[in-house]
This record gives sequence, structure tokens and C-alpha cells, in this order.
Amino acid sequence: MDPMDEIFGGWDGFYGNEDMYLYSHWRSCSEKSDAAKAREGEATGKFEELRKKVERAMINNKVHLVHLGCKAGSESLFESLPTVSIDHILDFVRVKPVPHDSNSTSTSTRPAAAARRQPAAAAASLEDDDDEELDLDQLYIPGNKIEAKNLIKPNCHLTGPSWRDFSRAVRAHEGWNVKRRVATAAQKKAYKETRQGKVYFIDAIYTVPGGAAPKKKKASTKTMAVDAKLPAKKKQKKTHKKKETQKKE
Repeated sequence: MDPMDEIFGGWDGFYGNEDMYLYSHWRSCSEKSDAAKAREGEATGKFEELRKKVERAMINNKVHLVHLGCKAGSESLFESLPTVSIDHILDFVRVKPVPHDSNSTSTSTRPAAAARRQPAAAAASLEDDDDEELDLDQLYIPGNKIEAKNLIKPNCHLTGPSWRDFSRAVRAHEGWNVKRRVATAAQKKAYKETRQGKVYFIDAIYTVPGGAAPKKKKASTKTMAVDAKLPAKKKQKKTHKKKETQKKE
């Protein structure tokens, strides 16, 4: 008798069947330790900060383009719109409603929200001063890939299950992806990482929407040349045979 059958009284005893046993919470709860969950939460928080930073930059870019289109001499369609329409467009882009306890409605602009986050952002920049600066200027070119290197460092090691769930959560946001790079022995030492196995740097990658669709592969010039030569060779052989018969005659 199987040892698990002795402990749980068979599949039809404690769990009911084999599938319930294999996918039960009791067996899966030990997949991540508390420390692993904490590191995964820290990594998710860093990604969310980066994602919001990119989102704000994209919004500011839209506002900038609207302002440029409204200038005299601009070839944009915005120049032909009335001022009221322009104001509505800018309000839609910049201003977000905020729930309030009173009956009166209030709004919060992006700069004000960013100003409230400045102390936290300053503290984060001190902790992550060795990160590569994100080149937000590249966000204005459709199809560009913006890479934030060293978003997660080796001292915030993600186990296999944590990496699986974290990468899946990142890819759930449109345009986002992540990749891992193995840290060298010197890098592990620099980050005071004592694990014997592999540890990784994690980079976040954002693809700017609006890129051109991938082109279909064309037939190579070599195959085209071969196909073009085949009929010519056959004709040459026939004419050569005719010449030989004529000579014999």
C-alpha cells in the first residue's frame, strides 16, 4: 500500500481523489517561504513605481504634443480646433477625479500628485543610485524598446515560483516584459549575496506602442537565382543534343 494511502486513508479518504491531493492548498502552501513572498512583494513594488513613471512620461508627452499642435503655423489638426475643445482635451489627459468625503467634487492634477511623491522618490533614488537612468526621451518613438537595467538586484533574490508569478504579473501589463541576467561571483560579493546557487539581475523592458507590423519574409536571392537558372540549363542540354545529332548526320 502506498505510504500516502496509509497516512490519508487513500485518495478517496482524506482528499477524495488524486487531483485534489496534488493541487490542494496544504501541498502548495510551502511553495514560497515568508521571506520569498516578502522579496516578491518588494520586486512588484519596484516594478509598479517604474510603470507609473513611464505612464506619467507618456501622458506628459501627449500634453506636449497637443500644445505644439496648437501653436500658430503648426500643420497639426489641433490648430483648427476651437480653444474650448483644446481645453477639454487637456483636461481629459491631465486631470483625474479623486474621491472625496464631502458632496463637492474635487480633482487632482498629475504635478500635484508627483509633488506629494517627491520625498519617497528621493529616498528610493538614494537606495538605488547605481541603477542606470531610464531614457524617457525614447518613449516618443513608436516601436522603441526602453530597458530599465538592474530593476531587481541579486540581494533581492526571487525563487523559481516567485520569478514565475512576478514575470507573469509584469507581462499582464501591455508592452511590458522582464528578463534575468546571471550575476558574476564579483557581483554577488559586491551585493553581499552568500547563496551558493545562481542569483540574477532582473531588467524590465517596455515596448512603445505604435510600431510597424513585422514584414513578411521574402524569398532569398539565392533560391530565386537557382529557380531562374534551372529552365535555362534544361534548354541548353536539349540544344546540345540536337547539335550532336546534326554532326553525326
